[in-house]
Amino acid sequence: MALAGVLAPAVTPFDEQLEPDVPRWIRHCRWLLANGCSGLAIFGTTSEANSLSVDERARLLDALIADGIDPARLVPGTGCCALPDSVRLTRLAVRAGCAGVLMLSPFYYKNLSEEGIYRSFATVINSKAVLDAFDGFEVFVGTEKLLLANLREGGAGCITAGANVNAAAIDRLYREWRSPHAEQLQAEIDAVRALLEGCPLIAALKTTLAHFTGHEGWRRLRPPLVELAEREGQDLVNALSALGSQGDAGALHRSPRLAPAAAPAGGAGGARRSGADERALRARLQAADLRTTSSRR
Repeated sequence: MALAGVLAPAVTPFDEQLEPDVPRWIRHCRWLLANGCSGLAIFGTTSEANSLSVDERARLLDALIADGIDPARLVPGTGCCALPDSVRLTRLAVRAGCAGVLMLSPFYYKNLSEEGIYRSFATVINSKAVLDAFDGFEVFVGTEKLLLANLREGGAGCITAGANVNAAAIDRLYREWRSPHAEQLQAEIDAVRALLEGCPLIAALKTTLAHFTGHEGWRRLRPPLVELAEREGQDLVNALSALGSQGDAGALHRSPRLAPAAAPAGGAGGARRSGADERALRARLQAADLRTTSSRR
């Protein structure tokens, strides 16, 4: 896998019938790639992959590639409870030219032996196509909280849920981890992550996206997951907004993830946003959504 840097397990939006909202999902994936993510770990836990059928995952992967997303920037989650489903999805990813795959270890049986776990993975990868496609491995940590430590030990980056709402700040740390201010950059993204982790994480991410895009549909989750209570969601948004108003200590508002275009690398920021600024920001995001929709093939 040639990818390195920040990979986002892109969250999955659902429509009113709780079906995947494919156009909105594609826009979100494109936005992530334009704002700091080097790749997308689609169908991860944060994507509610275990609530998606195998056919839904296959259709979503096809739709993303058909829309022009380079499969070499995709690392889809292909691990399922049923071994044939894992094999099927992995073959689809390999044939599509994806950079790699994510596989859950078997989690649904207790007290598994090492031999059983080995056979599960070996059955999926034991084909010439898979072995030829994926050469070697890199170390990605599963949270931005460990990004700096991982890079200092020779790691490749992180695959992190936080990138869905804070990709640019996390990417800045990835690009500037050797700089004198690396510890401060790590502290800034840690502060955002701590607020998100104060709530059920997937619901917190979707609440944040709903607020900053102005589209309430982002709040929907598939059962058994549920959205944040209104008060809990408002408290989270208030806390994130307050963090983002604290000058250079606030990475959140400075991150270009809240706007349709990326800010210059290492650019200044930290100016406090007024209510009018935030309304204008939402309008630009919504306008970007409309432009993307009108240009779809």
